[in-house]
Amino acid sequence: MRAGLKFFVVFLLLACVGLLSGCGPWQSSLATAAGGVPGPPANLNGNWLISGSLPSGTTAPPANGVLNFTATLSASNGQITGAGTFSYPCSGLSGSYGFTITGSVGSSEAFTAQASIPQPGVSLNFSGTPPSQSDGVWSGTYTYVNPGCPQTLSGKFTATPLGNLTGTYTGSTSLSPGYGTGTPVSLTVQLTQGGNVTLPTGTTEYSAYALAGAITVTGSTCFHSGALATSTNYQYAVAGNYVNLVFTMDDGSTLDMAGTFTDIAANMISISSGVVSSGPCGFNRIGTLTLQR
Repeated sequence: MRAGLKFFVVFLLLACVGLLSGCGPWQSSLATAAGGVPGPPANLNGNWLISGSLPSGTTAPPANGVLNFTATLSASNGQITGAGTFSYPCSGLSGSYGFTITGSVGSSEAFTAQASIPQPGVSLNFSGTPPSQSDGVWSGTYTYVNPGCPQTLSGKFTATPLGNLTGTYTGSTSLSPGYGTGTPVSLTVQLTQGGNVTLPTGTTEYSAYALAGAITVTGSTCFHSGALATSTNYQYAVAGNYVNLVFTMDDGSTLDMAGTFTDIAANMISISSGVVSSGPCGFNRIGTLTLQR
């Protein structure tokens, strides 16, 4: 693997717009996310910092052999689903992996889970005991194997809760056909994390990693508002501290934004990539952007 091929390109919409329609790891069994409907309480539901520090696209490889690992988990009927992010720990490279998670809770209340990582031979398995109360800490162990590095990391962890993304975020940036200075715009993004999802079987269950929301844009001559897309072609989600936002705008275009929240409380979202698909502003790009709650 060449050092220049950072694994964070999995997240970059500019390099992989198709990520939202089938080329990335974010495909899941979710079909539709309905905003804001609370589900049955489960102490494992939510965003978690499982090991190390918060991953980002520029995170340096961990020097202490600890995996930087976050996940958003949902528990229902003894099954665990979710999505996660971890810093790529191979020496000489930086970036992050994204993955989906499946697992189960046993009769002893302990659980095991596995990450589905789109890289041959790479595996991540973890296990633990759900917290006794909502937003409580829990502990467990993980094992990460990457034969291409080669590297094996394993250890104990104590998972701590990360903030929920429900709230209103604002920020200012530019919209331009290239990477230079463009039209100044201000964004207001309203998000609700968690809600009922309809599975391909037609059944409905609560998901902690579903997102619903809307956006208002001031300063653009192309669009002014939009809503998070609900088509199965646009799998938006939160995965640990990673956020994937796909808005259908009022001019018929699609605004894709992706990044990570950079603080434990999830009050600041750093958008690392953003692009407009189709419409009058098609292929315009969003400049560096921090959304703050």
